[in-house]
Amino acid sequence: MALIKLKNITKVYGAEKDLPTYALDSVDLEIQEGEMVAIMGPSGSGKSTLLNIIGCLDKPTEGEYFLNGDEVSQLNRNQLAKVRNMQIGFVFQHFALLADHTAQENIELPLIYRGQFSTKISRDDREVMAVEMLKQVGLKDHNYKRPSELSGGEQQRVAIARALVGEPNMLLADEPTGALDQKTGEGIMELLVNINKQGKTVIIVTHDPKVAAHCSRTIRMEDGKIISYDDNGKIE
Repeated sequence: MALIKLKNITKVYGAEKDLPTYALDSVDLEIQEGEMVAIMGPSGSGKSTLLNIIGCLDKPTEGEYFLNGDEVSQLNRNQLAKVRNMQIGFVFQHFALLADHTAQENIELPLIYRGQFSTKISRDDREVMAVEMLKQVGLKDHNYKRPSELSGGEQQRVAIARALVGEPNMLLADEPTGALDQKTGEGIMELLVNINKQGKTVIIVTHDPKVAAHCSRTIRMEDGKIISYDDNGKIE
């Protein structure tokens, strides 16, 4: 069974019935557990909209989305929030860290929110989990630094730790190296590859062919449609 299965997913924007804007147009897609997939395409091709629907940040206008065999495309806002918190980790181009929180506090945030949907995690347990994640992303002893005290690459590592601390099924990354220099971006990609090797499904939206080359498959989009599925050798 595929981890992700999209059937005839369409996303239409605009209130004008005569002039609809199709961000996604009848998209079918399957992604297996443990894959590392890149989504590429020009601006306006629908790749970020597709990632948002996969991440339950948005709902399709039409079609069905099955996550782990469960149909999630018609869930309400609270139900989608639970799916996001319990099953999906997010990494964004500009890190999205809270400036007045330390690295450790930023990482703990998803665990605090989880108390709305599941058993509350104690403060001591949250601290232990956050500290362990900082070690895993190579930021031991950075617990109490705020984002302004970290480099861009370090901020992205904190964001990755935050995405992974709740042990999600998959990690979604929207241009994760876009705000970084080439060398720092390569370090982030090495980290994402290692995360994938540990069994996590990783899906990356990118404009950069060098980023896509780290993935086992590249999905190319244009005008809201998938135009090709390219298998490519993953860089080790």
